Amino acid sequence: LVRAEGDGCFSLHPLIRRCAEPLATDVDGVRERHARYVARVIGCGARTPPSPQGRGDEEEVGHLRAAWDWAVAQRDAHVLGDLVGVLTRLLMTHARWSEVTERMQAALDAGHSLPQPGASSQEAARAGEWPSLSHRLRAALAEARFSQGRLDEAAAQAGTLLDAARAAADPAAEAAALGTLARVHWMRGEYEAMRAHSLDRTQALRAAGRSPLELVSAIGMLGLAEKSLGRYEQAISRYQEALAIARRESRDVLDLSLPIRLGNLLRSMGRTDEALVVLGEGLEIARRRRERFAEPYLLTNLALTYETRGDLTPARVTASEAVHSARDHGEPSIRAAALLCRARVTAACGNAGSPGEVAPGADVHAAFEVWKGVGSLPLAVQCIATAGLVLAQQAGADPAEGVAFVQWAMAHPAFVRSEREDAQHRLERLKLAPEVT
Repeated sequence: LVRAEGDGCFSLHPLIRRCAEPLATDVDGVRERHARYVARVIGCGARTPPSPQGRGDEEEVGHLRAAWDWAVAQRDAHVLGDLVGVLTRLLMTHARWSEVTERMQAALDAGHSLPQPGASSQEAARAGEWPSLSHRLRAALAEARFSQGRLDEAAAQAGTLLDAARAAADPAAEAAALGTLARVHWMRGEYEAMRAHSLDRTQALRAAGRSPLELVSAIGMLGLAEKSLGRYEQAISRYQEALAIARRESRDVLDLSLPIRLGNLLRSMGRTDEALVVLGEGLEIARRRRERFAEPYLLTNLALTYETRGDLTPARVTASEAVHSARDHGEPSIRAAALLCRARVTAACGNAGSPGEVAPGADVHAAFEVWKGVGSLPLAVQCIATAGLVLAQQAGADPAEGVAFVQWAMAHPAFVRSEREDAQHRLERLKLAPEVT
């Protein structure tokens, strides 16, 4: 009747639970004790926080949601502070960005109803915890807005947080704000600003004494900024620095954004064998830990690596897998990247009309639809470049028209060095007549 779930937790058989629920008394007291227990045991790390690979992940999230709802209703900043990190991590890992947005906003709204003058000392103490908590709530809200592709809202939230964090001398919140702003600059093609914010973020994290995992992520973002600026050697150096920290802390703290970015850079440098190893290992870790959020990035970059090598059969299979994974778990940017990769590979295979195959033009159109919702200039240029490649290989079309699109994209400042080099190699593979190119 009582089942052991592991990690020192137990649960009642569902039948016993249904029979017992109507007999429960002091329901409010039960909810409070449950919320404080969950906050202490899961939120504060009295045992290992729930992992996406665990059997009872959904049950754990259910407990966290119930505790969160109680704490929001009671405006209990202490319990919310214990829960915000682990709940946000789990929801973001499962691409539940809308839920993060709703829960963080509800908590922020609850914080506006602070005790009036003359409140008890206990109420005043609880109110004193809200400024620090509000920074963490805004950080999670900004991150979720970015993942939804709502760049303007993410930047506004992060900017508000940055001002508040600096005024309160809160380096951890400052680092969170800078991280989101760096990602927004990346999506907008503002790479120098991205680099500056990434540098400031690493300094803030060190000042705050934050976890090695956060530092690995920040240094990895700095490496991505260097790559976007065409500084491959500086990017490799940053990635190596981040890898050294990750290995020192053990493989389990490895932020999967690191193998994604390192693998992509190795591919851009022509080191495709190394790229396949790095990305393959990252995909194995993501699937073992069931980190669905990382899967579409790893699959898309694996498909890109096969495409770069000219291995079109594995590229096509992997690109299709990436599209499906990105549709279910991916941010808008990776959904578009997966679609564009599949469009190019399908067009290069020359069997776009085969039964069961999605036409390259349909994938390009779907990527443009993603761009409409995000408004990212670099993504628009990437869509145009792929549209040109597809057009240049389309039966009955004038290849010169497609090539003109690609060359326009290659000349655009939002097209980074690696994208220009990729586009040039793809044009060369078309083996078009000199007068066309």
